[in-house]
Amino acid sequence: MPGKLNKIIIGIVLLIVGVDSMISAQGGYDFLFEDGVKYNPNRFGYSLGSPMLFDPWVVGTVYSNTGSTYYPLLVNFNVFEGKWEARGNEKVITLDPEYFWCIMVYKKDNLFADKNIADTMVFIRGLLPKNENEYAQILYNGQNFKLIKQFKVSKSKQAGNSENQLALSRYLHRAVYYLVFESKHHRVALNKSDMIKTFTKNKKAIKKFLDKEELDPREEYEWIEVLNRIEKEFYTTY
Repeated sequence: MPGKLNKIIIGIVLLIVGVDSMISAQGGYDFLFEDGVKYNPNRFGYSLGSPMLFDPWVVGTVYSNTGSTYYPLLVNFNVFEGKWEARGNEKVITLDPEYFWCIMVYKKDNLFADKNIADTMVFIRGLLPKNENEYAQILYNGQNFKLIKQFKVSKSKQAGNSENQLALSRYLHRAVYYLVFESKHHRVALNKSDMIKTFTKNKKAIKKFLDKEELDPREEYEWIEVLNRIEKEFYTTY
């Protein structure tokens, strides 16, 4: 009970003081926000959903290509624009992908954030084949292959139900997955058949293995577990 009470108290403190101000003060990164624009929580107007990946914003660790580490920073990914943003001193900045190459989000740093946050989420720019400055999440990082996730969002107008209702913008999120194997990006759906067809050399053996073990991966965590087993079974040399 005391632990639960402590979490509630911490949550109230964060709301009162302002999360972005606290994080900016802790990290001492005021200089990052000198050219930022004033944060407007209603900048997307009346809409269904949001183009942002996280709601609310999350605490992240940001890495630069000069070796600098920025932690803690309040960050969010604007999926519609394909840009990471950071908040501090009541301002917002866009993180330049040519300088900030990696963002990591840890569940332990975000006890009050989105319940769907994994223990560790790693976002790296340059993983996708057509745009070096586009970020993607790396779900599985094996020695022989990788599973990466690209975030997409589409914006549409939804008409009001009556003359007095406004047409609202609607943001629809979806994910695209790639299995990177033998220097090629194979777009896959999260199902058993797409997994098997990617491994051309060991296709029959892998199919037999999955059938024998009764493995039918359809969720991200299942793909991660099965890819790890496939790598150990068929691609690890001792």
